Amino acid sequence: MPHLIIHLASNALLIGILHTIQYPIGMYGILLLVLANSIDIDHFLSQPRFDPHRCSIQAHLLHTYVAIAAYIGMVFIPATFWFGVGAVQHISLDMLDCYRMKKVRGQRIDK
Repeated sequence: MPHLIIHLASNALLIGILHTIQYPIGMYGILLLVLANSIDIDHFLSQPRFDPHRCSIQAHLLHTYVAIAAYIGMVFIPATFWFGVGAVQHISLDMLDCYRMKKVRGQRIDK
């Protein structure tokens, strides 16, 4: 459970850091960064809906490598830039979470 709290807090913290330090983006940019976290809605399509030991990368529709490539592509389109940044940030944190889970379980990380 502590890793879930850390994961959720890091999402909010990174949005705050992007807003205050790197990019003075305004409310529209913040809204798109926050909406990017809505990609977790795909968790409602899986059973069980929440599994603290499941890596979400490749396990959910909006967390596939194809979707990740689309999020990266959004960064290069001005109209979708902030959503893309938020989605890439979200996926990066999910990947770090997957890495941590595999390391804690003693699995090989390069699998």
